[in-house]
Amino acid sequence: MLIIKKIAFVITKEAFIEKRLENKVNIIFSNENNKGKTLLIQGLLYSIGNEPIFPIGFNYLDCFFFSQIEINGVEFKFLRKNKTTIIKSSQGIRITESLSELKYYINKNVFELPSIIKDGQDKIVDLYLFYQLFFIGQDKRDTSKIINSGQYNKNDFLSMLSSLNGTNQIFLSEDDIEEVRKKIKNYKTEIKVLDKKMKIINEHPEIAENSLASSDQENYNKYNEILTELTKTISSYRNQRNRDTAVQNKFST
Repeated sequence: MLIIKKIAFVITKEAFIEKRLENKVNIIFSNENNKGKTLLIQGLLYSIGNEPIFPIGFNYLDCFFFSQIEINGVEFKFLRKNKTTIIKSSQGIRITESLSELKYYINKNVFELPSIIKDGQDKIVDLYLFYQLFFIGQDKRDTSKIINSGQYNKNDFLSMLSSLNGTNQIFLSEDDIEEVRKKIKNYKTEIKVLDKKMKIINEHPEIAENSLASSDQENYNKYNEILTELTKTISSYRNQRNRDTAVQNKFST
């Protein structure tokens, strides 16, 4: 379980700190808009490796973002500016200079990230795809429509969900999907035809009986022709064998 204990960010000479968080459901509210509620959560995610999702005009590159979390009884403190992050834990202090380096640190020391098949290779997902699970904007955005998508798309998001669920990942191309749609359409048409036939059979059982008798006769004629041809072939081989045997006996005497 991940517990958020403290969130903070520093803008020039001002610091905003939220440390009233408790180990339960926390609701951050205000009587007015534009008071920093969303910014607080965006700053939290940014401090632990998310791509910037701040409002337009917010100069996050000049800010420091801090968070203190506890996971499985171990406490971690993150301080990030731009792509550099300092992590402090019981294991000591670690400085990462890139999001890729931070990703592997988190995967090894904080929590395990899911893996997906990307471009034919097994890949640990980047942090910003993983954190997509935990933030929904006020514009009713579909979580699978990746914010700052970069190299990821909706199928990658679904693959990540499959990985987290421990199920196999299924990848279908547009051609595969179109083929499945055609098959479904054909099956629906066949079902409609069969429904009509069943309706006729139920309403007129004598028609069904004659139809079955006709079908049986057709099958009989079909297999009778096959058996006749096989009989002729066997007879021909038998006659040829008898002639060959007679010639062999003649020369042997």
